[in-house]
Amino acid sequence: MISMRLLPALFAAAALSIPASADLLHFHGNLDGVQGPNPSGSTHTGTMSWLMDTNADTILYTVDSTLPALSNAHIHGPANENQNGPAMHAMSFPLPTTFTFFYDNGDENFIIAEQTYTNLHTQAFPGGELRCQNLLTATVYCSGDGSAAACPCNNAGPEGAGCLNTSGVGAKLAPFGSTSVATDDMSFHATQLSPNAPALLFNGLNIPGGGNGNPFGGGLLCVGGAIKRIGVKFADASGSASWNGPLSTIGVWGAGDRRFFQVWYRDAANQPCGGGFNFSNGLDITFN
Repeated sequence: MISMRLLPALFAAAALSIPASADLLHFHGNLDGVQGPNPSGSTHTGTMSWLMDTNADTILYTVDSTLPALSNAHIHGPANENQNGPAMHAMSFPLPTTFTFFYDNGDENFIIAEQTYTNLHTQAFPGGELRCQNLLTATVYCSGDGSAAACPCNNAGPEGAGCLNTSGVGAKLAPFGSTSVATDDMSFHATQLSPNAPALLFNGLNIPGGGNGNPFGGGLLCVGGAIKRIGVKFADASGSASWNGPLSTIGVWGAGDRRFFQVWYRDAANQPCGGGFNFSNGLDITFN
């Protein structure tokens, strides 16, 4: 079995590459009453996050806030931070809410360019009480679905997850929070790990295998170059683990830095690939 302590030495000389696929994109925003051209001044707050699939033209959206009630809720665009724009989609409420909607393919470029915002309306503020710009935080890469290198032993998984483990699923790594180093609230959440097993979050400067990762253990190693260990967590009984900010000091990144993230985790010793470990998908993040 490969020790977690050996990971920093692996692929340290790999060349920097752009991820082969940018099909899945994570966005985040902090809702408040001070953003936009006509801020409400509300002291309520909230958060929004979404996962954009540029192949399916879908956005999986989650929003929550401290507002006691809403009169309406929309995604607007195109519009920059200090502009108002037309409503693109009416969100469901009450909050918290999670939903998936199809966007017009012609809107894709301005969505990725961060020219949309979330607006929560109330009776007191019909024009919008809480607002946030929907900001791109991470690109998913190195999925075990064949879009990157092939999984080691015919254990391909779905898009947006690592190669299949002995539970029959691939581990998923997702970001939560902003890319602001000043705020330093970026956190990471992994799901579909092996239950109750140790998991290591780590980052590096580049991607081995020309951006596709290299087969290793039961999955794909997709991070290389000056690897930093952010920490080991034990997954809970459902196979979930979280690493909460602030993390920039531990992970050693600053404004303007681009980092690649992945989770290594223990899997059953009798897994088909051998080795007793596997990996999540990778995340490509540039901090500001």
